[in-house]
Amino acid sequence: MTLASTGGPPRVLSLQAVQQSMARAWRNNYYGISQLSKYIFVAHFQSLQALMFVITRQPWSMGSDNFLLEWMD
Repeated sequence: MTLASTGGPPRVLSLQAVQQSMARAWRNNYYGISQLSKYIFVAHFQSLQALMFVITRQPWSMGSDNFLLEWMD
């Protein structure tokens, strides 16, 4: 996931804030989230079905910030 800003420079979000927000939104449909860089997070899913639940219900947001999801092997 990449954090996209709707205006101005992107906000820096903590890993904990992203994990809590996505846990509320995705519920049991993900395994965890790790942070690769300042603005890039990786979501880990327990199954393809859980991944598809999240991918097909885009866009996801946290406050006024949008998350851009893309497939990664």
